[in-house]
Amino acid sequence: MFFRYLPFALLSISVLYNAVIHAEQQHIVNHVDTIEYDAGLTLSTLLQATVKKYPDFQQIKRLQQESAALQQRGNYWIAGAVNIGMTYRDDFAGSNQGAYEFEGAVGVPLWNWGQREAGQNLAKQAEQMADFEAQVINLKVAGLMRLSLWHMALQDLNYVIAKKSYQLTEKLVKTVQRRVELGDLARADLLLVQSELFQKRSVLLQAEAELMHARKAFYFLTQDNKAPKNIEESMTTVQALSMSHPDLVRLDAVISKKQAAVAWVKAQGSGQTNVSIGGTTERGARGDATSDSINFGISIPFGGSAFLAPKIAVAETALMQAKIEKSHLYRQLQSELHEAKHELDIAREQWVINQQMANNAQEYLKMSGLSFESGEINLMDFLKIQERAYHALQQRQISALKIKRNIALYNQAVGVAP
Repeated sequence: MFFRYLPFALLSISVLYNAVIHAEQQHIVNHVDTIEYDAGLTLSTLLQATVKKYPDFQQIKRLQQESAALQQRGNYWIAGAVNIGMTYRDDFAGSNQGAYEFEGAVGVPLWNWGQREAGQNLAKQAEQMADFEAQVINLKVAGLMRLSLWHMALQDLNYVIAKKSYQLTEKLVKTVQRRVELGDLARADLLLVQSELFQKRSVLLQAEAELMHARKAFYFLTQDNKAPKNIEESMTTVQALSMSHPDLVRLDAVISKKQAAVAWVKAQGSGQTNVSIGGTTERGARGDATSDSINFGISIPFGGSAFLAPKIAVAETALMQAKIEKSHLYRQLQSELHEAKHELDIAREQWVINQQMANNAQEYLKMSGLSFESGEINLMDFLKIQERAYHALQQRQISALKIKRNIALYNQAVGVAP
């Protein structure tokens, strides 16, 4: 009679997963966070939508604005704002003969040698940095999305397993109860299996809670309650960490921008050369004719290295910090890739072990069922055997899911987004 429970042991990952996708089970707690599994929704489509809602995406707009502002400055033919100066003098407080003098001039700051090119290069590097920042945010969100989806899939599976285990124990309670009524088993056996049912219900309650937590975490990340029905990925052919990894490319852009910033500060020198043109109108006394003249002037800064040196030092420190950050990041990414490879190898080997254990457990469960029916073993021993067998079968299903999850995490480690 116990053999009718064994099909649960033979269910595949896809069958269990689809059980959650196609139908919501009756829940213990009236707090249900629903997820709609959409067969037409792809990982890349979900990623694009999630990135646009992710807070870091606003950073792209700010970087683009910075780049546009730097480009606008570099395109100007002058190095700064035009200034207008005026001077008026008279003898009202002195001799009061009616003498006065008025001067007016327009000053234009000029680019230093190579300064405009340095400014334009800084704008170019800022523009590239904005593009690479977008790729980094895309990969970052891809990693969060992968973790969330596979965590939710694992909790889905755990919930289905717990639900099925609870239902099977419910059937076992009914069977034992009938046999107690017929006098085949003692009432102590019924109390024992009822306690087992309470334990299964507790496990189911916890699995249900973890599933709801996983679903809500997915919603908070994506701001949507739709998830792809198929979340499996093909393993990338990339075998080693490449310098084209988005995180490394972004830091290369940061370094280039910092280098351009150093060149910009140096090109500024002690200040800007100013050329001015203006005129003077003056009169010696009342009744005299006015005299007009045109003035040309130039102001050239020199020296000032003591004031420029701190600015250069700050810019070069920022450049060195970016280079150090890249070195640290490269080591970190190498470590993460190594761990991703290792975890995938472990998951594959664990599946082989769990497969063997599940096969043995399935056969042993059949033998134990016959032994229990014939009275060779008591109910307590049978429940222990059944629990170990179901655990082995569950671990086979979970390990198969973890292989698929770790393939996605490997793709993430080498910098490949869905």
